[in-house]
Amino acid sequence: MVWFRRRLNTVRYHSVCERQSNRFTDYDHNIQITAQRRPEHGELFPVIMCGRQVVLGLFLSLSLWFSADAAGGSADLEILPAAFLTGVTKDVQLTCRPPPATAIADVITIQVTKTRESDHSHVPLASYVTTHSPVAEALGVQLGASVSGHYDPSGPAASFLLVTLHRPGEEADGEYSCEVNTLDPSGMLHSYSSRAALLSLARNESVPTFYQTLLRELRHDLDSLTSDLDTLQRSHLAANATISDLDTKLSAVSTAQGKFASLSSDLNTHWTDIDNTTSSLQSQLSYFRTLTPDSPVNFHACVSGTVSPSDNSNIVFNVLSHHTADNAYSTSTGFFTVPTNGTYFFQTGITGRANTHTYASLTVSGEALSSVYAFDDYYYNQAMASAVVELRVGETVSVLKKSGGPIEGSLNRATCESYFLGTLLW
Repeated sequence: MVWFRRRLNTVRYHSVCERQSNRFTDYDHNIQITAQRRPEHGELFPVIMCGRQVVLGLFLSLSLWFSADAAGGSADLEILPAAFLTGVTKDVQLTCRPPPATAIADVITIQVTKTRESDHSHVPLASYVTTHSPVAEALGVQLGASVSGHYDPSGPAASFLLVTLHRPGEEADGEYSCEVNTLDPSGMLHSYSSRAALLSLARNESVPTFYQTLLRELRHDLDSLTSDLDTLQRSHLAANATISDLDTKLSAVSTAQGKFASLSSDLNTHWTDIDNTTSSLQSQLSYFRTLTPDSPVNFHACVSGTVSPSDNSNIVFNVLSHHTADNAYSTSTGFFTVPTNGTYFFQTGITGRANTHTYASLTVSGEALSSVYAFDDYYYNQAMASAVVELRVGETVSVLKKSGGPIEGSLNRATCESYFLGTLLW
């Protein structure tokens, strides 16, 4: 026997709904949650009773706890990519799904939340009541997120909520949760959840910070130089006053000469300090210039027409629209061969046909860095993956097709639907 307890937080509505007649009972008045008794076999619990029109303003928050013999499994939260670099990463996608291999008769709600660092509370990012369209909550709007979802009553287990963070900033770093409420074939309500972290490379110091260090040192030296110049200006004013006093007091010439000699010595010391500071700044600027590559390395390649590589083989982007390193990217093999040691950024965008999936990975010498998966029932699907990696001369980078259908290169007016690009950062 499965025992449980529930906490009803908030029930608010603007209009009323009618879902499937064999699972929801129609009434003309307020939404009621019946919880006075356990459900009989085949009966929906809790019984949600509402009117005959579609609910537009429903916000229902239920927390359920089940014993160990309740339906197992956890929700599926996928974050791609799992780490980002501000100003480099274009998009981060969070996909929340019901648990696999679980008997699901219907999906009621799907929600993605973000854990607030101050009190570890869950702040809604996006919500999806499957009878309505998914919406971005206040935090989602703040993070610049777009949301989409999929729900099919005939196959509810394939439902999902997709949240895309565009140009993520440091505030996107943190832990996210996926929460899914479902009904099993007997009408029992179940809640599933899972968590995953999104990592900011800059915030977690995963990327070299010498640029920031050099700028801080440069600012410190400039502040010191400004202070020295102010001191020098005050010293010059004092010298002028002393000289004026000497002109009017010829009787104190010997004393005035001594003061002037002392003041000149101080000025020489300040000028020496300024020369040393200037020399140090010039050395640091010279070092900073050595960090920028003398010979830039970048390329951009596209698929022309339609290609159908076999599974576990390279996708060959056969048109090279831009490059700076001759023969670094091969339009015949699909490999980019590293010509210079350094840190590189790579990105790929893959477009597949409607009603087929596309699964591919960015690889370095055969090892996957990041992966992309795209699927769409109705139209051409596209997905992107990117990575920042330190490489040595001779290593190879390619886009490996894991599985799926043909790769499209040109659709309508777009001429580069599937592409592969890379650039040397430093």
